[in-house]
Order: sequence, then structure tokens, then C-alpha cells
Amino acid sequence: MSVRGVKIERSGNLITIDKEPIPELWTIEQLCALLNTSKDWVYRRTMKDAPDPIPHIKLGHVLRFVPGDIYAWLRSKST
Repeated sequence: MSVRGVKIERSGNLITIDKEPIPELWTIEQLCALLNTSKDWVYRRTMKDAPDPIPHIKLGHVLRFVPGDIYAWLRSKST
């Protein structure tokens, strides 16, 4: 696929833009499905003053999550 001369390819969980791989971003729905939690719970855990916040990227009013960051955060929870 190409958007305005930028070549975009998808392979599994990676998206390649002009031959540079970047991780796919998850939506809040995808994260809720993985964690088996509600959107409300996730939103509370992404607030600035949240204890041990979930790593996220905010694009305007939209939250996105990098899978590798989420897995690292989950590993830090296990003892």
C-alpha cells in the first residue's frame, strides 16, 4: 500500500513504513480484551496521577498502546 508516496507494508504485528519497521499500536478495545478489563479501568490507569500507570500514547483524545510496552509492564507486575 502507498499513501502519498510512502510505502506501507504489514507483516504480523509489525508495520513497515519506507522499510523502517514500527510496532503496531493497539486500541483501548484490544487492550481491554487482552487484560479482560473494562475501558473505565484502563482510562483510570492512564491518568497522570494513577498509581503505576499503564504505558500509553495519547494522540489527541485517543489512547493507543505499544504491545512491547504493555508486555514489559505486565512482566513488571509478576514476582
